[in-house]
Amino acid sequence: MDGGAHWKTLLADVRTTVAELQSHAELSTMAPWLEDALAAAETTTHWLATTNDPDDKAAGATPYLRLMGLMLGGWLLARQAQAAAAMLGRGEGDPKFLNAKISTARFYAEQLLPQATALAGPVMRGAALLYAIPEDVLAA
Repeated sequence: MDGGAHWKTLLADVRTTVAELQSHAELSTMAPWLEDALAAAETTTHWLATTNDPDDKAAGATPYLRLMGLMLGGWLLARQAQAAAAMLGRGEGDPKFLNAKISTARFYAEQLLPQATALAGPVMRGAALLYAIPEDVLAA
């Protein structure tokens, strides 16, 4: 749709957050994990947008949605961590709550975001394996 303008803008916003994380001492540990997930999202999105086989697109849809959900969840948590760090820097808000926000984002980045990268292969594997078992065998 619109030459991919919507997803290109979204992925550019995530890339901006990665750059911001890299320049923040306390949050920089999240940047490589989000960057890897973003790279997987960019690669798979481009593959799905350019493949002409509708079966291949359908076969990759479920792992793609999981990949994107993981990556976008990490991005949103990273943005919350940025806001929490800014509030802490200004002496605003409840420090326990704000530090918990940062810890939650770091946990997600380190423990869950690597799964997004692992899903890139299944997204782009294609539909051949889905059709490897003949229908008459399944019906038996």
